[in-house]
Amino acid sequence: MLVRKAKIDDRLIESGFRVGQRVHHDKFGYGQVLAADGTKLQVNFEKAGLKKVISTFVTGV
Repeated sequence: MLVRKAKIDDRLIESGFRVGQRVHHDKFGYGQVLAADGTKLQVNFEKAGLKKVISTFVTGV
């Protein structure tokens, strides 16, 4: 099984989060960033599942 590392690009820098980074959201709890597009993040939350959120609504942990 091959694993590719995420490439850091302008979209990730703009959001302030990296793919794979652990984050916390007040309503959805803890999760992991799967993708970033500008300030929009796709996060897999432990209890709430897959969600798209704006980066200002989560904090890195």
